[in-house]
Amino acid sequence: MENDAWIKEREEITQKKVDRWNNDINVLVSAYSGQLIFLKACLESVRSIGWILLMYDNPSRRFDTHMPTPEMFKLVDQFFMKEPTSEIPGPAYPQFWQFRHGCDILLGSEAPYIFVIGGDSVLEKPEGIVEIVKMLEQEKGDIISCSTRNKIHGKPFVGSKSFLVKKLAFFKMVNFLEKGFVPLDHQYGSFENRMGLAVQETGVKEVKTPENPSHDQFAYDYDSEGNCVNRGTWGKILGYRHLAGEHKIRKIKKQKPIEQKYFDTKHLRKQDLETMVKYWETGDFKYVEKWWET
Repeated sequence: MENDAWIKEREEITQKKVDRWNNDINVLVSAYSGQLIFLKACLESVRSIGWILLMYDNPSRRFDTHMPTPEMFKLVDQFFMKEPTSEIPGPAYPQFWQFRHGCDILLGSEAPYIFVIGGDSVLEKPEGIVEIVKMLEQEKGDIISCSTRNKIHGKPFVGSKSFLVKKLAFFKMVNFLEKGFVPLDHQYGSFENRMGLAVQETGVKEVKTPENPSHDQFAYDYDSEGNCVNRGTWGKILGYRHLAGEHKIRKIKKQKPIEQKYFDTKHLRKQDLETMVKYWETGDFKYVEKWWET
């Protein structure tokens, strides 16, 4: 009887893993060492959506301090660290390889959708993904992103910070993107421009985001209480926040820092420990003013 109970328990554990892997949505989190400060919060926020694949940029140096922590690894279902690409400056080249490898890995799942998010972002309302899926399906589309081409963007444009895409459409897009990166061709512009071209040239159907953010960094507009606003459809439905952008712009605009719960304090700089952390501990606004000056 004890042996039968042991077998049943193992079967249930295995089935849960299989169900999660083949659920409707696989989550691809694209990250590098500079995002470690927010990565744990990001992973926690998307945990309920589906199987999480963490695609990590090879730091090519201090692996003891530039890798995810054990707490972060416990939040992911699968981890992949790509080959070093630091010889090519800028974020586009490593992002392509994260998408290339990520797409190839997730093709093994039966999940029809992939939700992509950067490791420096967070979803405050992950349950909103159900509504985003409905938007895509109602228009019989293949991809919907956090921001899309409008009069501000002169070239084809699809926001790459976060998007929901049908897996086979993503595979088509990545195959097209590869033509501009292997060998590397600079004429196509930013990664968002390349994503827009991929949609345009492959026949993948984009569902336009109903409301664009006021700025593609999701970080420039604040209300009187210091809350980041005008974040478009992704902000309203998913509670999407680009924490790295806010962290930078809040200081410039002399706003209070992001809430403490989103920071992994192990990765804070010394000057942040002496200013932001002191503010969180004491509530004394003088430390915020000191933070503005650092």
